[in-house]
Amino acid sequence: DMIRNIATSAEEQSAVSHQVTGAVGEIHSISQETSQTMSQAAQAIQELANLAGELRSIIDNMQG
Repeated sequence: DMIRNIATSAEEQSAVSHQVTGAVGEIHSISQETSQTMSQAAQAIQELANLAGELRSIIDNMQG
């Protein structure tokens, strides 16, 4: 009976360990996607800042 309980507990621990491993893999994947998205957002912000600077120059020249 004790051996059966130990075996059952070991199987449960193994199942939980697999679930945790899967969850960690998902978290890693989400982290990579988030990092990629943030990098793209930073590039878009830089491009927008450049365009704003160009627009400011055009406005200044027109008012000049």
